[in-house]
Amino acid sequence: MGSVFTFSDARTRDDLVTFLQRAATFSDQGVRFATHPGVVVVTVPVTASAGIMDLGSTILGIRVVRLAESARFDAVSPIAATVEALRAGADLEIPDAGALPAWASISPPRGGWEPVGATSADVVRAAAETTQKEVARLLPDSPGEALIRRIRREVWSDPVHAMPHLTRGAAVALDGLGFLGEDDVRVSVAGPWIRASTRLGDVLEKG
Repeated sequence: MGSVFTFSDARTRDDLVTFLQRAATFSDQGVRFATHPGVVVVTVPVTASAGIMDLGSTILGIRVVRLAESARFDAVSPIAATVEALRAGADLEIPDAGALPAWASISPPRGGWEPVGATSADVVRAAAETTQKEVARLLPDSPGEALIRRIRREVWSDPVHAMPHLTRGAAVALDGLGFLGEDDVRVSVAGPWIRASTRLGDVLEKG
């Protein structure tokens, strides 16, 4: 028997559906729901290590959603099934916690973040657009998943010119997940982690 949680309003539910649909364009490795008082932290992998021979960075997208009622759980669900349930309008049932996939076992620090700067959303949008075009130019017709991952990692690892702590991969994630609005993108660091934040969500990257 899993845990059930309800949302504070219909708009919150609709926003989560949109977020998960955007996340599914990056990865099908599931979505993690972890509760804290009054909210659930929703985490999706934009890119994550595929094994011990995959030395690329991990990029996670995080959005905080308010709950109508308190609940306690920490589990990973398939994105497609979650979106289907949300569209049906029922309360969302989260399966009993089991072994978390590798990407979900990586826990970013909760504190100790040091601000390193900020840049405009337009700068990040432009960086994301040029990055996507460059990746598309480098990919052959009908590329395999392994090649897509390799090309993305090579291009995404470069820094955004206007904000050296922000990688092009993080810029693509911020744009692709719908986190860019009118406010600036604030960047902070904690150890090997980099966090890019707006009022709409956070992208965290560990090299």
